[in-house]
Amino acid sequence: MRPRKDDDGDNRFRRGPDTPWTIAGQVVGLRKRGDTMAFVQIEDWSGRIEASFFRDAFVEFGPLLTRDAILVIEGGLSFDDFSNAHQLRARSVVTLDQALERFARSIRIVLNGVGPTFVDSLRTALLAYRGGQTPLRLAYASAAGRAELDLGSEWRVRAGPDLMRALNRLPGVKSAELLLTRASSAN
Repeated sequence: MRPRKDDDGDNRFRRGPDTPWTIAGQVVGLRKRGDTMAFVQIEDWSGRIEASFFRDAFVEFGPLLTRDAILVIEGGLSFDDFSNAHQLRARSVVTLDQALERFARSIRIVLNGVGPTFVDSLRTALLAYRGGQTPLRLAYASAAGRAELDLGSEWRVRAGPDLMRALNRLPGVKSAELLLTRASSAN
């Protein structure tokens, strides 16, 4: 979440308020001013930043702004001399589930010795997530060889954290990896 230093060593990373930027993190603080404005503190492993929501953005995305929510916010990044910190003027917001569904390129399921009931177990685990746009790929490797298989369109799913947990719990699954597109290339 922390912007990089400018080449001249200045930590301020001064840019205009329209510099596009995307952040993701947990809402750790929220201040509302009436029905037209909110200031949200977003935190991730790298630090904390404040995102401001003015009239249109607040009206549209206000219901998503709750403490402990994990959000992906796109907006204009600028440096505020008064607070001596970066700020993001929010333009759009999605929840983590919405972001994963929107930016998921594929799910790669790495197998570790599957049995004859694996396909049925996989089909059952996917039932609640069917009908999405995210394709599945199975990857298997053994001493005899390795293969990757793209499953057909009838196996596409709605990507999300619950699906990833379900896949990782399946017997014979070594890992389930969610591959994402960059936010700027997904539009």
